[in-house]
Amino acid sequence: MANALQASTAYKTQRANDIVSELQQQDPGAYVPPLLTASDQADMTNSRMEELGRHVGANLTETDTLERVKFVCKDLWSAVWDKQIDNLRTNHRGIFVLQDHALKTLTAIRTTDRADAYIAMQLAFAAGLIRGALERLGVQAVVQADADAFPTSTFHLRIA
Repeated sequence: MANALQASTAYKTQRANDIVSELQQQDPGAYVPPLLTASDQADMTNSRMEELGRHVGANLTETDTLERVKFVCKDLWSAVWDKQIDNLRTNHRGIFVLQDHALKTLTAIRTTDRADAYIAMQLAFAAGLIRGALERLGVQAVVQADADAFPTSTFHLRIA
């Protein structure tokens, strides 16, 4: 891969230098950028390799983040509420949606005006639980909770 990248960079450097030479021939008095040197070519190759490494690292981390969120959905949720999260969805771009169709602290209550404050507190606790666990696992996330389809609780995670 490194050889192919070096060859590609050499080709790009040669093309850039050819364009500079053509510009100098067409209008000798105009400002034309200097020709690229071997040092410039090495810098371009290193920059492209770094970008490739960043891309691979980001893809590996994405999988790692998914595994950490799965840990929260399975193990942590089971330890706290004796059940796993019912549904986990992701767009593989840092957004996760977790659904619990029967969060234990919400299943016994009826929806009334007085219950809204209790529901909000329970959702805040669960959202804090998710955020704290992910922080301890090295994942920074913004967690929003809602129970629009009561008693289903939905948690939206945006990984920072």
